[in-house]
Amino acid sequence: MKNVHTKLMLLIAVLIAGSIWTVAAKKTRLGLDIKGGMRVVLRAKKEELPKGKVWATENLETLASILRKRVDSLGVAEPIIYTRPDADQIIVELPGLTNKEQARESVQTTAKLEFRYVKELEGTWRVEDEKIDGKDTGYQKILGADGKPVSVEELNDKVFSNEQTLVVGGEELLPNSYAELRNDGMAIHFEFQGKSAQIFEDFTRSHIDKPLAVFLDKKLISAPNINSVIPGKGEISGNFTPDQAKTLASQLNAGALPVGLEWMSDYSVEATLGEQAVKQTLLAGIVGLVVVLIFMVVYYRGPGLLADLALVLYTLFTFALFKLIPVTLTVPGIAGFILSIGMAVDANILIFERMKEERASGKSLRASIEAGFKRAFTAIFDSNVCTLITCAILYQYGTGPVRGFALTLAVGVAVSMFTAITCSRSFLLLFAGTKMGQNERIYPHGRGLHPTLNVTKRMAFWFAVSGLIVVPGLIAIGAGGIKTSIEFTGGTEVGLVFQQKPSVADITSVLQANGHEESRVLLAQDNRAIVTTKRMSPEQQTALAAAFTARGGRVEASQTVSAAISRELTMNAFLAVIYASVIIVLYLAIRFSVPNFKEGLKFGICAVAALLHDVLVLLGVFAIFGYFMNWQIDSLFVTAMLTVIGFSVHDTIIIFDRIRENLKLKAKGETFAEVTDRSIEQTFARSINTSGTVVVTLLALLIFGGPVIKLFVTALLIGIVSGTYSSIFNASPLLVLWKRRSGDKAMPAPAGPTAGSARAIPRAFEPATRPRPSAAPVRAAAKPAIPVEHLPSADGDKDAGTSVKSKKRKRRL
Repeated sequence: MKNVHTKLMLLIAVLIAGSIWTVAAKKTRLGLDIKGGMRVVLRAKKEELPKGKVWATENLETLASILRKRVDSLGVAEPIIYTRPDADQIIVELPGLTNKEQARESVQTTAKLEFRYVKELEGTWRVEDEKIDGKDTGYQKILGADGKPVSVEELNDKVFSNEQTLVVGGEELLPNSYAELRNDGMAIHFEFQGKSAQIFEDFTRSHIDKPLAVFLDKKLISAPNINSVIPGKGEISGNFTPDQAKTLASQLNAGALPVGLEWMSDYSVEATLGEQAVKQTLLAGIVGLVVVLIFMVVYYRGPGLLADLALVLYTLFTFALFKLIPVTLTVPGIAGFILSIGMAVDANILIFERMKEERASGKSLRASIEAGFKRAFTAIFDSNVCTLITCAILYQYGTGPVRGFALTLAVGVAVSMFTAITCSRSFLLLFAGTKMGQNERIYPHGRGLHPTLNVTKRMAFWFAVSGLIVVPGLIAIGAGGIKTSIEFTGGTEVGLVFQQKPSVADITSVLQANGHEESRVLLAQDNRAIVTTKRMSPEQQTALAAAFTARGGRVEASQTVSAAISRELTMNAFLAVIYASVIIVLYLAIRFSVPNFKEGLKFGICAVAALLHDVLVLLGVFAIFGYFMNWQIDSLFVTAMLTVIGFSVHDTIIIFDRIRENLKLKAKGETFAEVTDRSIEQTFARSINTSGTVVVTLLALLIFGGPVIKLFVTALLIGIVSGTYSSIFNASPLLVLWKRRSGDKAMPAPAGPTAGSARAIPRAFEPATRPRPSAAPVRAAAKPAIPVEHLPSADGDKDAGTSVKSKKRKRRL
């Protein structure tokens, strides 16, 4: 055992060293709101649309969607992309980017991949690597018989205009291409789907030892000979740099642009918020986290201090991973990261509460630590798996920032599990072995553990409380209380030029004076500003132009722009949540199949019902405030909603896990409702303490953070409080009600002590592990009421089939 702990401590030390190096060596990618970046205007070349096809607004949205996938394949780059339908233009705002050529490579390349059979390559034509200023470009050039590059006209005539040379295009590539670094250079792996896979395989079978030219946007990547049959998948090799190969793989996954893009203009843009907003958010986060750290030490004493150390490691490991991915940090992103730190104490609180119960049952210190981690593991595992299921579905079916949210949440959950299960456990066992660690006073006592709540006896009251919140919210939604921001609706974009450098405050004051309360202001180079408001009439545009002229400004252009949050993004996020809910129900049905899958379904459906309750509460509250105070939902609200969804089932599973455990040890005659009440009471401290640490962090962000994140934090605060309430007072009573209505016929046979073999234990303030029944009555009975192999073990383990005799033998060892 010591050897295992030594290896774990060594692993933790290596991770600490690697994380410190990563944080110090890698740059932090900052968003447009903190650092600024580049704004690019592109025009769709609709004249390149194939004959017979009609240009429509949907074509422009398709281009925007492809560009979004290119520049944000992981969903963490935080670009802003929208369209100007009237001018067939796409606006791309790239955070932290100032290199124009790098931006061109990211967005302007058409990425049309073609595999062609060029007979001339078997004869007079040959290829060689293309170089500019002595550096490989990653492409090759085709030389004619005279050794000079083949002209564009000749290539068009003999290759690109000749459809017989085309073997297959990249239209049916699966979006799973990836770059790989090998000893001989970079390679991009690809795979076809549909008919293209069979066509590609048939061609390679009939053209062994023949060259196959691979073109990207009519530029030759390579022309290797076919060595063997290629079954619909292969790789492209070339003199690519790692960045070039990664960009190409991303472009292939995003798909080819249906038409080319003309570069119209580009500007460097300033940060929309700047350092002050960052300082406010960091200050708020520090205040909240300090309170959480102090609470852990005061309430859990020595173990709480070690949990604080594990929390510091969580912060270090997660920030290092954010830099490696890399994740673009915005002001709301920083607030979300701070919130995740507050949430990361959840597993530690669950473990420490179990440790208190084990100590109350009479176990030694070391046995309590081991049992606490062991008994808490199933709850931690199941709750985090459900969160990871949600992340996986959101990442698979979501787009843009939804994918980014899923990725960062999954990283946080994985690191949180590691630091709680591995780091906290290793630190605690190591500390318990020291002289100081043997002092009982530095551990929380387990007396007076659980209050008497009798939740299921008052279920009608708890359901009524939920109804008083949900029903008015639904009415407000029906009355049009949900107000959407410019990000959802689009609006009018006005380009301004000033004689002197303008400020955001001055421009905002002019907008508000002319009735435009909601706006987005972006300062650009050369004393320019780009203002976006709700859609304006021609009269409103004229009035606003006059107001800015009076302030030394001039309107360059005024155009209608689309929503930055597309319908595709919203619909994909909605469908992803539906898919995730179905999978969570099935997962919980399997994990909670007590005694069968059908009964397990009740657990899963009740957990998702509580999730739906939280969604309705959050939407309803915002609809009420939207109706009376004009609160609006934006991209940050979507992030808050997804956070609530990701963690809503979390609390419910903790209680359900205790119900599952108690059902296996329930006393004879104990009803499901009584088991449920006991389980709620045993997990009540954990629920309150976990939610309390998160609420404290959110309140600090709400009070000390800037105005940009106030509605975001408010939405999270509502969701977290609702999630805690629904887990305790809705999900479990709903499960009891369902069991009661179905006759509760599937309850397992009693496996606990009979009245004659164990003393009665008061429900209130009982230890989690019941005292072991006296062995004497069991041996004296000719036919014991409960088989010996079903009795709980002396140390509280739930191992079935172990006899009393064998347990005595274990104790002698």
